[in-house]
Amino acid sequence: MSIRRALAFLVSAGLAATLALAPSALLGPARALDVTPDSPSLRARATFADGKLIVDGIQWRVFAADAGPDGKRTMVARSGDAAPAFHLPPGRYWVHAAWGLASASAPVDVPAPKELALKLDAGALRIEGKLGDATIPGDRLAVDVWAPVGLNPEGKLVVSGAKGGEILRLPVGDYHVVSTFLDVVGTGTIGAAKGQPQKTNSFVEADISAKDDSLVTVSMRHRVAKLTLKLVSHAGGAALADVTFTVLTPSGDTVRRLVGAYPSLVLAEGDYLAVAERSGEDYQREFKVVGGVDGEIEIVAK
Repeated sequence: MSIRRALAFLVSAGLAATLALAPSALLGPARALDVTPDSPSLRARATFADGKLIVDGIQWRVFAADAGPDGKRTMVARSGDAAPAFHLPPGRYWVHAAWGLASASAPVDVPAPKELALKLDAGALRIEGKLGDATIPGDRLAVDVWAPVGLNPEGKLVVSGAKGGEILRLPVGDYHVVSTFLDVVGTGTIGAAKGQPQKTNSFVEADISAKDDSLVTVSMRHRVAKLTLKLVSHAGGAALADVTFTVLTPSGDTVRRLVGAYPSLVLAEGDYLAVAERSGEDYQREFKVVGGVDGEIEIVAK
């Protein structure tokens, strides 16, 4: 997971080859055009590679042909219509169409041609989570999508923290998807903002292809359980206060640190060690998590 976090800054780079002429690289101050109803009209439309018209979610931007001193072209018009008509003074322009992260662009001279058609090699992914037979609510997942670079399946992060079930519009191609289960019910986590979902150690990975003019839905199965921790003076006793808990993997990696008499958290299936610290003394217990089996981890102070 540390590699994924270290590469998160690559989001801003985008898909350089596919998103050439992306708005972020071109967008300068908007400029008002001196147009009248009699000004030449340019009608634009975007299609998938199979020729089907894209009617939902398309965003159009028209830029001046010449870049300014800062290297950016000035945006002169924009539209969210499927087939917009732009009234433009005669001249040369760049027209850019974006459908999510998929895009296409082309230069055009006004008044000719009167219609511009752009083809987008685009598809969509929808990642759902499963707990047993139940679908995980969208706000309980964080979905990251990576574009491979060379032999590295996680070469470039292109989508970060999408919700489960969200439709992700992408250029046609292969992607590496990571679904992370979020803990929205746990209490007592040290350093966590109150009420904010926390990433758990349950993540599922898959290699998925976005296909032209297709919505590919993939279910990714998590195996987790909700646990509560408590330190007691004797078996079955009441939880002691002022305790700091540390949950570790068998290799010694810290999964979560919590504080309180009865904190809770969500863990992926597997083996763990819980350490309870109180009044300068440490107490510990090994335990196993079975997916779908919630429970209580009791540590006896002895």
